[in-house]
Amino acid sequence: MPTISDFKKEIVRIARANIGEHAWDYFPSRQAKRNENVKFGMCEYKCNLFVYEILLASLIDIGTPNETSEKRWMLRLEGKGDRPPTAGQWYNDEVPYFEEIDKEDVEGGDICSDGSHVGIVSKFGSTISANGQVVIENDWGFRNGQNNVKFFALCETP
Repeated sequence: MPTISDFKKEIVRIARANIGEHAWDYFPSRQAKRNENVKFGMCEYKCNLFVYEILLASLIDIGTPNETSEKRWMLRLEGKGDRPPTAGQWYNDEVPYFEEIDKEDVEGGDICSDGSHVGIVSKFGSTISANGQVVIENDWGFRNGQNNVKFFALCETP
């Protein structure tokens, strides 16, 4: 059976394989991979969809606890009402299989959020996230002055 460390390595591997990808772009609508009930409409940030799909591809299903907002009623008509955890839910430690950890304990495969954005830690000091245009790897979450970022580690095998 895979260990937590194995899952974390797989999360980083799959996230890195998507650097430069435009699949989580802000503008086009997009059907979620591996979950036909999840779709994001046009002009929606998809950083939480990116994290959700990378975790699913890593065999970690954190669920889709949210309903599409009222302003996206067309998606409900299409039967696409499910939503993955938001950046705020990550920030508030409301995601199954993960628990908040201290910044000094962060390693690749952990998740970080400031409540409005969420990404995947690739290594200490570096994250991979969908920035509204493309998937990038940079120092988001570790920059000077970013004191409101929280980090979450996989705490049990799914």
